[in-house]
Amino acid sequence: MLQVIDTAIAASGRTPDLVAAGHVHDYQHWDRTINRVAVSYLVVGAGGYWHLHEVLDPNRQPPTLPYPVPEANARLLSYVDDRHGYLRITATSGGLEVKYVTVPRAQEPWHDPGVVYESFSIRTAGAR
Repeated sequence: MLQVIDTAIAASGRTPDLVAAGHVHDYQHWDRTINRVAVSYLVVGAGGYWHLHEVLDPNRQPPTLPYPVPEANARLLSYVDDRHGYLRITATSGGLEVKYVTVPRAQEPWHDPGVVYESFSIRTAGAR
């Protein structure tokens, strides 16, 4: 997938502010340097499928954060692999406000509010 994204970046001559993907059944926040810019890559797939996928290093252990992947010029900054959740992105005149919110587990009261696991801002190219 990185090769496809890198090809699109090279062809367009532009660097994205954020790359988001789904399908893997967990939440992962990576950063990757592209054209001297740190770009957030998000994997958001913990919306409801019952079997959440563990995030493990090559030794099948939970990774120590930040977890570097030098060959991809990337670092895993955070992850959630034991709770469902959703992503909320708010566009502002200065950029993007990003929040990942976890929700109660099946055995927990559903009236409990979601919990913000991670929140960060991205200044978009037009705001730089």
